[in-house]
Amino acid sequence: NLVKVLDADVDGDLCYLVMEFVEGAQTLDHYVKPDRLLSLREVVGIIYKCAKALDHAHRRGVIHRDIKPSNLLLNDERDVKIADFSIAMINRPDNVHTQFTGFLGSPLYMSPEQINELPLNSATDIFSLGTVMYQMLTGNHPFRADNLNAINKRITTEEPPPLSSFR
Repeated sequence: NLVKVLDADVDGDLCYLVMEFVEGAQTLDHYVKPDRLLSLREVVGIIYKCAKALDHAHRRGVIHRDIKPSNLLLNDERDVKIADFSIAMINRPDNVHTQFTGFLGSPLYMSPEQINELPLNSATDIFSLGTVMYQMLTGNHPFRADNLNAINKRITTEEPPPLSSFR
């Protein structure tokens, strides 16, 4: 359930990844609106597949760092693929290459560690996946706010409304 990375290269100042094309897929952005929610069974199945895919990546030392609905592709057969590893972090002792660090990702889906620029591990992707699941179940984002400071406060100190208040 991971999009295959076919090639990676640098061309001058541009870095790029060539990834598998997922026929007929659309992002989960389509399914996080209150009027387009999937059944509970479908959401659980999708999140389970994503969690297994993340486990596969994490066991190989790869942390995605940008799990969000627009990076999760769902095809016509309801199979999901995690895409866009452009800011992934390699977390292995044998990694000697320089990586992008600092404030990277989509703030609304960041874990508390990520939004505060603390050391990351696989839990950051699981937190982000939980945020996606909440949104898929309710049609509402648990940490929506008007600015970065307010988002940070909500993520790090506030409990989102219970799922039952929406569905």
